[in-house]
Amino acid sequence: PGRYLFAVTRWTFEAIRVSEQLWYGVEAADGSSRLSEEDAERFVGALAEFGEDWPSASTDIDLDAAAGRVEEGLLVQARDDFEHHTSRMKAQNEDRAAAQVRSLDTHLRQQRAKYEALRERHLRNNNPGLARAQEVNIERLRVRIDRERSRIEGKRQLRCRLEEVCVGVALVLGQEGGTQ
Repeated sequence: PGRYLFAVTRWTFEAIRVSEQLWYGVEAADGSSRLSEEDAERFVGALAEFGEDWPSASTDIDLDAAAGRVEEGLLVQARDDFEHHTSRMKAQNEDRAAAQVRSLDTHLRQQRAKYEALRERHLRNNNPGLARAQEVNIERLRVRIDRERSRIEGKRQLRCRLEEVCVGVALVLGQEGGTQ
């Protein structure tokens, strides 16, 4: 039982792979304790499912002070955690991009060797039309690989954003009393 401040933020990362996640923060209104992120997620989920409005909240507590505490506490923590997670996501994205470019280069080398071998065979067999078709295949492959490489390079730059989803104050009553 007691009064709690809570905040939920959404983190969006757009790069080679797009991902979103929610961050949850809950702390006692008096600042005496903070829940782990997993417990905070369960707490906010329980509020959403079982909580009721708290009509007298504006007279029971100083909402301006509570908002300031959320801004200076939980939301600062959310931004710090977001920055740490962003660093990890940048490194993962760079690794993914490098792996994809290596894979493209390997594919290009293998396919080019195959087409060139066919071209040489057609030239030896005096089939210049079929040899020319292999040259066209090589050019199409190169264009397709260049286009894919450009797509990957365009996604090397991680775009990220943090959005506040909700903040609030909750009053947790005794076991029979519920949550507001």
